[in-house]
Amino acid sequence: MTQFVEPLVLDLCQSLSDAPRPFNDVMDAWSCAAPRVLAWDSALERGLIVRGLMPNGEAIIRLTEDGRDLISRSDGFIPAAASV
Repeated sequence: MTQFVEPLVLDLCQSLSDAPRPFNDVMDAWSCAAPRVLAWDSALERGLIVRGLMPNGEAIIRLTEDGRDLISRSDGFIPAAASV
């Protein structure tokens, strides 16, 4: 299953690379299928993404330095089949 999850983890990290996103938006995009849930769980467990709060109390998800390092090591490449 890892062969299917790793490209999704990279895709998730890239989706957060420009700026943190609201938690609900991320969950809407990433909680609808089993491989995506595994990618979400893997990214959290590996410290690639973290949950946080905006000053207004809105929950957000942001990319960590480890997540940025993963993107850098991949040269930004995501196999087309893994795009969400």
